[in-house]
Amino acid sequence: MTKTNAAKTKPAKVGAAATKPARKTKKSQLLALLEASKGRSVAELSEALGWQRHTTHAALTGLRLSGNTIEKLDVEGERAARYRLTGAD
Repeated sequence: MTKTNAAKTKPAKVGAAATKPARKTKKSQLLALLEASKGRSVAELSEALGWQRHTTHAALTGLRLSGNTIEKLDVEGERAARYRLTGAD
């Protein structure tokens, strides 16, 4: 008698990729934060993401280099600049 592996084989899930939620990466979180109409300061972004300020600055640079348009807002009465996403590649 020959044993088969048919009993051990699991059927393929149909539509599994369609029902799987998108990964919530730090980059996607950063992009979502930058979509605010008033923008976000580096301090606000760093706190929300748990990053140090230099890491946040580097991430903003990385987004720019990958084709995203990030606007720097100098808000009157605020010392720190604010950043917001104005377009994407």
